[in-house]
Amino acid sequence: MRIGVAADHSALTLKEAIVAWLRKESHLTVDYGAHCDCPPNDFLQHALALAWAISRGTVERGILLSQSGVGAAVIANKISGVRAGFTHDLDCLRYTVLHDHLNVHSLWAAKVGPEEALELVRAFLSSPYLDDAPARRRLAKIAALESRFSLI
Repeated sequence: MRIGVAADHSALTLKEAIVAWLRKESHLTVDYGAHCDCPPNDFLQHALALAWAISRGTVERGILLSQSGVGAAVIANKISGVRAGFTHDLDCLRYTVLHDHLNVHSLWAAKVGPEEALELVRAFLSSPYLDDAPARRRLAKIAALESRFSLI
């Protein structure tokens, strides 16, 4: 699977651990930064780079890491085709991937350690998308809204 990973400067170490694990597991991994622990490497530019990659089909799923995890998901969701969510509960994560076709998972890097982060990443990547009539209908409605109201 093609996976994009992006982080702010506060999550650099965690991002590097996740990227190393993904590559060890033979995922094609694209690192959208940050590449140094130097402010002002905030989440904005890195979350947008990852979101554009999802939107264009360059990567299939994305992992965002930031101080809170929420702001990065908010920014990523501004790009058409991105369905970013924030959760640190495995059951909720699996449910949102299955039913909402979550394609970007945002992690609260200040509170999630490497073992828990890898457990969440494994669950995110191994969870399938539900492909039934209600799911397809919801996705079509989202796409219609994006095409009508998207500024980008």
